[in-house]
Amino acid sequence: MTSRPSKLELRTPTLSWMLGGIAVTLCLFGVLWFVFSGIINLDQPVSQSRIVMVSGLSWMVCATVWWHMKAPQSRLHAVFTVLLTAFAVSLAGTVISFMGLLFKGVLYDHHTLRTYSIEYPLLVVLQLILAVPSAIVMQQMVLRRARPTPDLPL
Repeated sequence: MTSRPSKLELRTPTLSWMLGGIAVTLCLFGVLWFVFSGIINLDQPVSQSRIVMVSGLSWMVCATVWWHMKAPQSRLHAVFTVLLTAFAVSLAGTVISFMGLLFKGVLYDHHTLRTYSIEYPLLVVLQLILAVPSAIVMQQMVLRRARPTPDLPL
């Protein structure tokens, strides 16, 4: 009798699958963001895509390291892990950007406060929405079901 696998594990060779999964996911995320920024007419879509891809690379690496430390129980947990890290990195990027303006001595007028109170949280939410297909692709490439281990008789 074999026990049923309840967890996921990283594919082997681990580093090759992790780097390949991150590369494919990063390309998908960049293309999705570029298309999206073209649809909503963002200023400088190439520059915005570059910034978002660096942010995306950060949360992709964080998620795969998290999976390497503790494998998720299910594919849904893996997607939630990616979304949690994407939210944390996007939020940290917004805070760092806001603090950078503070140290540069930018005056906080109505326009600056509106930008950071309305537009940047909206961009964080949009990054999370676009991170969902990327998260699904990444966890499909990097993770697999754990192989069942046979029960040993006592």
